[in-house]
Amino acid sequence: MNIGIIQGRLTPSDGVIQKFPDGKWLAELFTARRIGFTYIEWLADASFNAENPVWTGEQLEQVREGIKSAGLVSHSLCVDHIMKRPLTIEDASEAEKSYNDLLKIISNGYAFGITHVVLPFLEGASLKDNPKKTNLANEKLKRLLANLKGKNISFCVETDLNTQEHESLLRDLPDSVGICLDTGNRTSFGFDPSEEILYWDKRLLHVHIKDKDQAGKNVLLGTGLVDFDHVFESFRQIGYSNAFTLETNRGENEEESAIRHIAFLKNLITKYELSKY
Repeated sequence: MNIGIIQGRLTPSDGVIQKFPDGKWLAELFTARRIGFTYIEWLADASFNAENPVWTGEQLEQVREGIKSAGLVSHSLCVDHIMKRPLTIEDASEAEKSYNDLLKIISNGYAFGITHVVLPFLEGASLKDNPKKTNLANEKLKRLLANLKGKNISFCVETDLNTQEHESLLRDLPDSVGICLDTGNRTSFGFDPSEEILYWDKRLLHVHIKDKDQAGKNVLLGTGLVDFDHVFESFRQIGYSNAFTLETNRGENEEESAIRHIAFLKNLITKYELSKY
């Protein structure tokens, strides 16, 4: 089973929790492997970043070789940019620019082997209680499928929607479009991720492992509100075999926190026998 971590979480960031590691991205790959991860979930920053190959389209072969040299695999890409520049904004010109940037980012990631693209319809891109935006997001997903036809890519939507709203978003879409479930976010939004896992079953394509406290703050695994035993019992029941990405609190020391968190996760994988799937 593949276990990864969001890019930048192994590199000091001056207090910014979600940050591309700029000139340190190559070194971070080797750090990830040393700790025991099998992949880094590449991060497409919220804004254009001249240091990030998925934004510039440069150094893509170096990324591929770096991942290989570090002994990792290419797996997933999280596109934060669509939270700041939503695909569903009313300004058609800006929406088109955002979509074209998204298409470029995904194509660049695919060039070094990315197979799973996480699309966070959250914060400024939330679709909650807005059927019009949900319909538009559905259309954008269909357009992505058409533009990227023939490429082995799964699209994993992460939202703050309830089950019924999710069904509306995913209607008429193939199984290559499914859910990215974030354990901390779903709990913080007031949902029960253990029940949602059973509901989505094979439509659950990707998981972000996170814990949150009552204030909605990302905290160290096992110290917040997430009932990880119930969550992993549900993973066991559906035979979940896709990847887990740690999107966890950095703690006082990034590497020490990552070592603690991967041990926490591996213990759950062993306890609930997920490695057999």
